[in-house]
Amino acid sequence: MSEKPSLHRVLSRFEHQAPNDTRSWLESTHSSKELTRKTFFDETYWAILVANMKASTARSWDENARKSKFPFNWRKLGDWSDDDFNGWCRRMAKTLSDPKADLEGVFRERWYGIWDIGWRLAQFESEAEFREHYFAGKEHGSELTDDDVCRLKEIKRKEGALYRIGPVSIYFILRNLGGDFLKPDTWIKAFAAWYGCDSVEELVSALRSDGIHCGKFDAYCWEYCTAHVGRASDLPRHFNDLNWQQIPGGINQAVDVVAKSSLAWPESESRHIALCSRARR
Repeated sequence: MSEKPSLHRVLSRFEHQAPNDTRSWLESTHSSKELTRKTFFDETYWAILVANMKASTARSWDENARKSKFPFNWRKLGDWSDDDFNGWCRRMAKTLSDPKADLEGVFRERWYGIWDIGWRLAQFESEAEFREHYFAGKEHGSELTDDDVCRLKEIKRKEGALYRIGPVSIYFILRNLGGDFLKPDTWIKAFAAWYGCDSVEELVSALRSDGIHCGKFDAYCWEYCTAHVGRASDLPRHFNDLNWQQIPGGINQAVDVVAKSSLAWPESESRHIALCSRARR
């Protein structure tokens, strides 16, 4: 197809094809959260665990960590010593029936990164001190901007913090705190290219110009693509084959001219992630 649908219409298709249980989760996931050590730890924990991994696998790791008594609390992780961490790795290895899990590889590195962030958060004397250091004093996720992306990258470079957190995961964390960001992963890059954007930044500008919250679009795009597309390389063909004039589910209102206010990100309560309560080093 030569003419691309509006971004409003794309988002409408994503929304209407999301399962009901998933849609309710997506609609609450990226509401603006208060910037506290707990919310930051929670989102960082999940970003480390799920990076380059299927969500189902990360969920399994999380469940096994709970069975092995991992302290999903940054305060408790702040009190851990190397012996505490090594002892927990051995317990986790028994839970996984894998004697090498406590010795080397991605397993140990990820959990060390989680321990590390918990430990660093415990060094701050107050929430205000934490917010000043990480977010220049901002209190809510809706206040986050590109400056905060640069700030976290600089903290990582100078302090060695955010171990196991790469540039893409920084966007993921800030998006999940309520920031107006796209996570520049393979799906978003593939979609941006298909839509005719020269970069993810150009897609961000287009979404913001249309009054669409980038975090919402990103979450629904990921949900749709993982469920219906399969691989990023298949995205152009899949999207070209869709009938963009008809929204699935019998809903085909004039989504291209829908009021921008109706697409604003909801100020719903922060999500409760049952699969991860999280924590440090």
